Amino acid sequence: MSRQIPFSYHCSRCGRCCADMRIQVNPYEVCRLARRLGLTTTHFLARHTVSGVHLATRPDRVCGFLSSAGCAVHPDRPLVCRLYPLARHVTTSGRERFACLLPRPGSPGEFGTAGSVEDYLAANGAEPFLAEADAWLALFGRVHSLFQALLADHSLLAALASDIRLELLQDRPPPASPLLDTDRFAGEHCAALGRVLPADPAEKSLVHRQALEHWLHGLHPQREGLDESLARLVGALGVCLGVNVAALLQDAAETPPGASERDEALRLGAEFL
Repeated sequence: MSRQIPFSYHCSRCGRCCADMRIQVNPYEVCRLARRLGLTTTHFLARHTVSGVHLATRPDRVCGFLSSAGCAVHPDRPLVCRLYPLARHVTTSGRERFACLLPRPGSPGEFGTAGSVEDYLAANGAEPFLAEADAWLALFGRVHSLFQALLADHSLLAALASDIRLELLQDRPPPASPLLDTDRFAGEHCAALGRVLPADPAEKSLVHRQALEHWLHGLHPQREGLDESLARLVGALGVCLGVNVAALLQDAAETPPGASERDEALRLGAEFL
């Protein structure tokens, strides 16, 4: 589906899409949610996420932010929630397409053709979230390219990639990456430059990406701890963006994925349990 395809969806706010679903959160979304709750991203990640990549759920597998009155963080809800019942796919060339998910069992939501996909995105305030997701996805591409370039000379990196892939295939989250904690990592970067980390989530997210770019450019192949830091970054950043990291890491040390494999892996949308 393109943005021009007729589409509409009337949400009844039944809350069924808030259960049995992994809601991934990228650093921009974490910044917004943390600000809403009056927390640092460090505290938010520790209290409200699983491994820094998914929102935590209650024992009944319902999102921790769903209350009797509805979503407690609705104005800052993540992109996955804004897209539902759509999923978005982005290729390595930047081309996007949308798919319509099957409705959750018992959902009274109504599908129609009163508008277009573009209208639905606008009505749900998705554009800034889409722009941020694309910016982080572009950075992930550069991180993954570096990761692939170093694999041949770093046997430990290949072993760590295999471990992360096994975790994901066993339906467990990847190891958390401290590099994705905006207030901590970008804050230290700003302090080193004598700057103050912006409070606005979009500006803060931009500085975070710049800090990561600086970290990548400064990497030395023999740097102590490089293998674990880079492997954790690939795993956590990919998962929090909705990338099928397990597919990208398949036989990572032997055959770098081609464009078709990467395109198949770059999916941004809901992941149901």
